[in-house]
Amino acid sequence: MNRIMACFLTVMFLILPLTSCKDAIEVDELVYVASIGIDQGVSDYWRLSVKYPVMRNTGQDQPDQSGSSSKGEGNEYNVVAMDAPSFYTGVDMIDSSIARHLNFQHIKFIVISEDIARSGSLGKYLAPIIRSHEIRRTANILVCKGSAMEFLEKNKPPLGSSLTKNMEDWIIQMQHSGFYTNTTLKDFYNKIKSPYQHPTAILAAQNEGENFNENGPKAKRTVNMKSEYAAGQLPVAGGNDVELFGCALFNGDKMVETLNGYETRLMLMVEGEFFNGSFTFPDPKAKD
Repeated sequence: MNRIMACFLTVMFLILPLTSCKDAIEVDELVYVASIGIDQGVSDYWRLSVKYPVMRNTGQDQPDQSGSSSKGEGNEYNVVAMDAPSFYTGVDMIDSSIARHLNFQHIKFIVISEDIARSGSLGKYLAPIIRSHEIRRTANILVCKGSAMEFLEKNKPPLGSSLTKNMEDWIIQMQHSGFYTNTTLKDFYNKIKSPYQHPTAILAAQNEGENFNENGPKAKRTVNMKSEYAAGQLPVAGGNDVELFGCALFNGDKMVETLNGYETRLMLMVEGEFFNGSFTFPDPKAKD
């Protein structure tokens, strides 16, 4: 018995030094995707866009994936788009083009183009995403006016150096204003299948400041007190080139209507999800 135990221990000690990290994955072998965009493709069914932070030593000049060099500052990122027949094939095709493996464990935004949202086939696009073991169901669903790829390119958070932190804080601001919803992938997909409720999504758009007029007659105090703007219509100058404001309404997986910021607040009140916000009212005892 002692001989058998001695042989067993000897074999075990000999095996231990032979173990290795064959299945180990280094951090610089992955690309941590912060947001994805889904458009209708031209060359194929999908146009899959991914946005990821560029890992770079701060203050040093290093080449990016395209071969160009830029100084390592905050908010640096790459956006890669690929036309593909399906989501998973598109991921493999992008992996081949950037020589890194896409990792979706830290994804924050899933941006859907308005064309797909109104087509009635959104469920077909979300089905492979909801099955992914990497994509968290707490990721937020956005419906953007125009191209989802362009939305990802224009989203350049002006504050801080962390792209994902800025997107997290963006959703948190909903609790302070109520101008848009906090729609997650889990809630959206469950409501698509539900027989008694319909899903909503955050309404997003590019805003290049076209509604910010420096010249012209001055507005009266009674103008637009209800904040009747939708995404892309805010009279703003500076800051980010994209904005979240209002929400998109769905019947099943088909987008049927949009709500502006004021209407979204009323909807959240009915649902018991309105937390805080400022309102402007005319003084009944003093005109203007």
